[in-house]
Amino acid sequence: MILAYERDSWKGEIIMAKTVTKASNNVYCQARLAAAKFNDAFNSREGAAEHLGISKDALTKYELGLCKIVPVEAVVMMAEVYNAPELLNLYCTRDCPIGAVGMVSAAEVKSIELITLRMLNTLRDVEKSKDELLEIVQDGVIDDDEKPQLKEIIKFFEQVEQNVCELKLWAYKNLK
Repeated sequence: MILAYERDSWKGEIIMAKTVTKASNNVYCQARLAAAKFNDAFNSREGAAEHLGISKDALTKYELGLCKIVPVEAVVMMAEVYNAPELLNLYCTRDCPIGAVGMVSAAEVKSIELITLRMLNTLRDVEKSKDELLEIVQDGVIDDDEKPQLKEIIKFFEQVEQNVCELKLWAYKNLK
């Protein structure tokens, strides 16, 4: 369930929250409504479209999933205006043909504490993976019996990459 917020114009306090249902599972709608907690204009598509410099109809199509692929310029603008950098990562991992084949790590905005714990836990094994990688590649040939080990090393470094992506998302969102 997603809520849209209305604030008291004098006190700035939330006076009413309403449920949005039609597009509530859409990431663009979710990002807009999350941004509405800090800017009342985003409670409506009209207000958001004005801030984004696009038509209300275009935003409606994006939020209702009626557009096969949202234009990259619109995603960049929504990410910036809504302070939702996760939209960029989502676009790159889901909608971009290069990212969709796994060349970009999917990431979510998480708490800095969780990100730090996961990062530190993963980094404990860097030396081990580095040594294993050096052992495999030192002769310039990757034998068939080394390929499974190399795949595990790549998987480990993908986890490191995942942690870095989550840290970057947190930083983009919180260090503006």
